[in-house]
Amino acid sequence: MSSRLVCVSESVGAILRPVFGERRVTVIPNWVSHQPQFKTRIKDSSVKLALLYVGRLEKYKGLDLLLEALCGVPAKLTVVGDGAYRFALEDLARGLDVEFVGFKRDTGPYYEAADIFIMPSNGPEGLPMVALEGMAHGLPCLFSDLAVHREITNNGRAAALFEVGNVADLRAKLLQLIENPRLREQLAFSAYRQVQAKYHVDAARRAYLQLFEVSA
Repeated sequence: MSSRLVCVSESVGAILRPVFGERRVTVIPNWVSHQPQFKTRIKDSSVKLALLYVGRLEKYKGLDLLLEALCGVPAKLTVVGDGAYRFALEDLARGLDVEFVGFKRDTGPYYEAADIFIMPSNGPEGLPMVALEGMAHGLPCLFSDLAVHREITNNGRAAALFEVGNVADLRAKLLQLIENPRLREQLAFSAYRQVQAKYHVDAARRAYLQLFEVSA
């Protein structure tokens, strides 16, 4: 009965257009309402970097892949979130430098304290807010190469991407980021600018005003 369907990403739009038709489907991406000032995060190579995962602790989110990839990696991982898979993940994390802090309503301090943000989801994903939040905080990000992650990172120009489900590739890309501070800084700045341009509240407001044919 609807006259228009609004999708949160082009990846979702591509699924719905063949069913509902081109004219009924509009894409207005998810957005962040606040973007802190960009800051450089380059650290001396001798300092152990802080990795961050934020999200539900469910099997499809792929955190088990990240835990497997972390063996022998000189970094500490903080896991923010909760879910049915938490106890199994805590078992997998034994012997690793990993801290589970549970659900946090305010995740801002964790993004600010991190050096690298990782979203290893196996999918499906519409457009993960945590991915945009990591980018908005000017973090170098490492995402699985889901279609939506390719979309929001301009096909990997604003984040490092690894093959979905591939632990070896995840580990290789993570080590590359850890060992290359200049690459981290480049990706962080690109991510920050990408959110400014396409995934900020102002961009969403303009898109909705245009959709409803309302003057600003």
